[in-house]
Amino acid sequence: MGNSRSTSRTVSGEADVSAAAYVNYCEVTADLSKAEFMLGQALHDSDRVLVKGRFVTSPTHLHRFSEILAGACRAYDDRFGAPPAGDGDVSGKPEGEA
Repeated sequence: MGNSRSTSRTVSGEADVSAAAYVNYCEVTADLSKAEFMLGQALHDSDRVLVKGRFVTSPTHLHRFSEILAGACRAYDDRFGAPPAGDGDVSGKPEGEA
């Protein structure tokens, strides 16, 4: 789907970046000086969300992330078509898993 990175920087992490966490929940709050993202997994048959990560960034980066995500969505839609409308799968399991 293409590279969403804006530069050719080497990417590393403080934790094991090879381990992926499934998320189907996103909450974003913003004020004049910062934006906060909370990503998690909404659980099936529950109103609980398991938080997988919380990130804080600047308004400048918030807008850059928005551009990157919009480009990734366009590339996905061009290749596969738009996903069905709605809230998405909140079964608590990654898509394709029973």
